[in-house]
Amino acid sequence: MPRTLYNEVRHVLKIEDQTRSFPDVMQDFCSTPSGKIGLIQRINDHFDYAYVHTSIFRNATRFHRELATFFPLDTIVTTNWDTYFEDICAATPFIEDRDIAFWEVAKRRVLKIHGSITNFGSIVATTNDYDLCKARLESGLIGAHLKSLLATRSVVFVGYSLQDDDFLQIYGSVRSALKDFHRQAYFVAPEINEQDRLRLREMNLHLIETDGTFFLSQIKAHATTKRCIIPDEMYNDVAELLTEVEEAHSWLHDTYNAKAFPQILYCSWYQDGLSHALERILRLRSTGIYSDLHRTSASARSYDLFAQRYRKLRYYGDSAYCYGYSNAYLYAALTSEERQKYAPGLFFYFDNEIRNARQYARALKRLPEKHKAAFKYAQGVVRRHPYLDSHIMHHMDQLNLSLVADEQDI
Repeated sequence: MPRTLYNEVRHVLKIEDQTRSFPDVMQDFCSTPSGKIGLIQRINDHFDYAYVHTSIFRNATRFHRELATFFPLDTIVTTNWDTYFEDICAATPFIEDRDIAFWEVAKRRVLKIHGSITNFGSIVATTNDYDLCKARLESGLIGAHLKSLLATRSVVFVGYSLQDDDFLQIYGSVRSALKDFHRQAYFVAPEINEQDRLRLREMNLHLIETDGTFFLSQIKAHATTKRCIIPDEMYNDVAELLTEVEEAHSWLHDTYNAKAFPQILYCSWYQDGLSHALERILRLRSTGIYSDLHRTSASARSYDLFAQRYRKLRYYGDSAYCYGYSNAYLYAALTSEERQKYAPGLFFYFDNEIRNARQYARALKRLPEKHKAAFKYAQGVVRRHPYLDSHIMHHMDQLNLSLVADEQDI
């Protein structure tokens, strides 16, 4: 940012003293005619400025993007007001005491102990706000839950100075109560001066002097060696494959129509399955669920099983769609080297996955012989929909899995 919020407000108030605390300066601003509403407006404008300037926004959310795909991390505590953990990491915000009732409902949570820009009245900025927050954390449910987290989880402080009195009061009381049983906590910062180093070591923190985003990337890199997390470059490969599938889909329907060649319906529906699954992986990147190797592999196996069961029931359209869905997940679960070698076929007929358009064009007229019952089914679809000489019949992105899925499959 060209200027921090702290310096911006100091400039407006003509405060030369740079040692004044942030809450004190914000409190002074609230004493002007602009009042608390004016302060909140400046805070809101500050975030708006960051959002509309791409370079600032990307820098501000660098850590969040790294964290998003690290699916084992499901609990975040922040004093920040921004919505970056919600927007980039798909975290559900917990701001008020009553929110705690829904803690177990959320898959990833962010406990916002100083409020949120989406709830102006919750923002803790001034000296008065900090005093009220300290009392609220000491006696309320948010504070009680924070104590429980600090007592039962290993805590890593990233990008946090550990100087807020309200948090230090909570943290100190937990450490004091647990004594020797207090879990080791870690403090990550790119630079730690000697004064802070002494203060933090007195709090029994293990100091890690490095960039927070780099620190997280190294943890993720270590996890990939254990084959439990898929590296982030998978999402780039998935996006590239999606482009190829879309181009193949366009070529298919620009070149052929289903009325003349009913067999292309299965290729089209297979491509729909591929596209929908690849889009789903990209759309849910912020949750990290498809960075979980075991989950993604299991999804590939499940959809392959559904494809076989649909085929046995003669639901050939759903079967082709599921083969596409399965191949998308299987591709995402491969290693980077395997994805270079074993990209899925872009074209399909039962028991035939064909990589490129030229090969498909040569094989097209022979495909009906590969599965005569499926071809007959496709001919029936064409008879019921005579407009398929000029229109495309897409497969919807939903399935009636009750026909093919046992409870343990889902």
